[in-house]
Amino acid sequence: MVVGKGRQAMADNFLLEVGPGLLECGDPLLVPYLEDKISRCQRIISALNMAEEAGSLRKRDYYRGKENRLKEVLSLVIAGSGTDGFD
Repeated sequence: MVVGKGRQAMADNFLLEVGPGLLECGDPLLVPYLEDKISRCQRIISALNMAEEAGSLRKRDYYRGKENRLKEVLSLVIAGSGTDGFD
C-alpha cells in the first residue's frame, strides 16, 4: 500500500474490499468478519451450483476464487502474519 497526500493506492483491490483498516489495526472482530464473508461466498457458490444459467459457471469460479483469497487472509490473520503476503 502506498500513502500520499491523503490518498491510498491499493496494490490489491481485494484488500480494499476486505477493509485495509481492519487488516492493519488487527481489529478483534476481523476473524468473525472474514468467516462471515467466507460463509456468504459458500452460500452463493451452492446456489450457483444448482443454477442452469449460462453465466453461472463464470460467477461460481469468481466466488470460488474470492472464497480462497478470504481463506488465505484468514489463515494469515490467525497466524499473526497480518497482510504481508498481500502487499
